[in-house]
Amino acid sequence: MELADLDQVEQVVLVGLVKAIVHADEQVSHDEGQIIRALANSVGKEAWNRRVQEASARFTNADDLFNLARTIERPAARELIHSALRALAESDEIIAAEVQILDWIAEVWQLGGSAGPRAIEDEDESDSNTFDDDFVLFDDEEAEVEAEVEEEEA
Repeated sequence: MELADLDQVEQVVLVGLVKAIVHADEQVSHDEGQIIRALANSVGKEAWNRRVQEASARFTNADDLFNLARTIERPAARELIHSALRALAESDEIIAAEVQILDWIAEVWQLGGSAGPRAIEDEDESDSNTFDDDFVLFDDEEAEVEAEVEEEEA
């Protein structure tokens, strides 16, 4: 199974969880930008953009995302999404907030294993279940990273 084989709901969950992982450390590294671009290419750029719009309309907070994630039933889709998220989180220094997301997914989807150590415990958890009003994966700085990646590929 490949990312393009995910159904619409699975792709929306993927996009939402990508945003959660990316924004867990409040910054997007160059490596994360490249992985996001590869994910978008794997899903298909048009489909990815539609899923970003759907996620923006659908997820006003983390609970909305996690409730929809609970509905994903296909084991191959679960494993594929978790694997993509793990690669994204591990593309730079993995932090506790990313580990929590990966561990939650692994537990709920019964994938087994842990994402890694829970090294950072002093993070402010009050915002952990709320996304920004603007559910955009690329802000102006992130768009520059995407443009640089496109130039390198050309």
